[in-house]
Amino acid sequence: AVTKQPGPGSRLPLVWMSRTAPLAYDSADRLIGVGYDVLVAPLLRVEHLHSPLDLTGVGSMIFTSRNGVAAFVHCSSERRPPAFTVGDATAKAAREAGFRQVLSAGGDVEDLRRLVLDKAQFEDGVVLRAGAQEPAGDLVAALASGGLGVRDWPAYRTIKENPRAILDQINAPQRDLDAALIYSPKAARILSGLLTKQPLPVRTIVCISPAAAAELTDHSAYTICVAERPNENSLFAALQTASRSWFT
Repeated sequence: AVTKQPGPGSRLPLVWMSRTAPLAYDSADRLIGVGYDVLVAPLLRVEHLHSPLDLTGVGSMIFTSRNGVAAFVHCSSERRPPAFTVGDATAKAAREAGFRQVLSAGGDVEDLRRLVLDKAQFEDGVVLRAGAQEPAGDLVAALASGGLGVRDWPAYRTIKENPRAILDQINAPQRDLDAALIYSPKAARILSGLLTKQPLPVRTIVCISPAAAAELTDHSAYTICVAERPNENSLFAALQTASRSWFT
C-alpha cells in the first residue's frame, strides 16, 4: 500500500492524475484513501470506435485495458470465449462484464504475450485482441510470429484533450503540484508539448514506463521518475518513493 505522512504544515501532497476518465476517478480515490490530494485533469479522452466486429472462428479474447473491455461489452453480448488480460484490474473488469474464464498476465504486454502463447488453445480458433487503435506495442504481430492465429479489433482510440482546458484545471488550485502521474507514451508526448509552450507548476513527473519517460527527455527542469513495472501499483510505489523528499 502507498502511504504518505505529511511533514510540517500538515498539507497533503497534491498529485495531478492525468489518466483518461472514468478510470482516472478510480485511481484518484485510491490515492485519496492513502493520504494524497488529487487533481483529475486527463490529457486524453477515450472514444469507442464501434468498428465492425467479426467473432467467426474466435476461440479466445485478449484485453489490454479496461477500456477495451468496456468497448467490447458495448458492441457484443458474447462472453463465452476465455479472456486473457494484461493485468489484474482488466481481469476484474472482464469478470464483472460476464466472462467466466479469465487469465491475467499480472504485468505488461510482454508478460501477456508469453501467457497467451503458453495457454491459448491453438486448435480452438483465433485469438481476438480488443484494444486501442494505436497500441503502445505490436502484440498482434508478436503473437502471429509465435504461430498463433490472431485477429485485431480496434475497440477505441484516445484523443488529446483541449490544451486550454487542461491548463485551466492545472492552474485552478493556485498552488504547485507535487507530482504528475503519466500513464502512457502518448500522454507523455502531450505533456511534453504543453511544457514546450510554457512551464507548468509541477515538481515531479512520475511515468508508468521508460517509453513514457523517453518522451520527456527535453525537459530537464523537472524531476522524472519511472515505475519499475508498467502498471499502476508500481506507478504509485514510484510516487511514494519520490514523495519522501517533498517535506524534508
